[in-house]
Amino acid sequence: MWVNYSLVETGGHETNVTYLAYLEAVREIRDMKTYFTYSVRAFNGAIQNPIISRWADPCELIRRPPKEKLLKMYYDPLVKHSRIIRCPFKPGDNMLLNITPSILPVPNFIPENDFYIEATTYTRARTKIIFESRVYGSLLRVNVHNKKS
Repeated sequence: MWVNYSLVETGGHETNVTYLAYLEAVREIRDMKTYFTYSVRAFNGAIQNPIISRWADPCELIRRPPKEKLLKMYYDPLVKHSRIIRCPFKPGDNMLLNITPSILPVPNFIPENDFYIEATTYTRARTKIIFESRVYGSLLRVNVHNKKS
């Protein structure tokens, strides 16, 4: 085992939910790579090919924030509201990821539909899985119009 992980859901309404992800290193973690995918689910529940798939190096992201627009648009709000420490992680090091979906931007090419997100973090050599997460949900775009007096 590489990390202890717990997820707490907070918020009083389904459109204003925050997920607090607590991670604690059990072993030293020096190098890692994470593979993210975002897929749409068909009406029958089958997962379609990913719309987005990216490799990222979490330690590199901690040292140098991303310049790529797609990564940066999610990185900035996540880091702003989270407690992320240095890398490498030593046993006992912990971090808190504060994930509030309603504040995350959604690119226009992402359809309003059921989705599946998978994130798998491997050792640098990609021989062992450090962390794996799967999220199923529905995307509904909400447009807020300010009424002028």
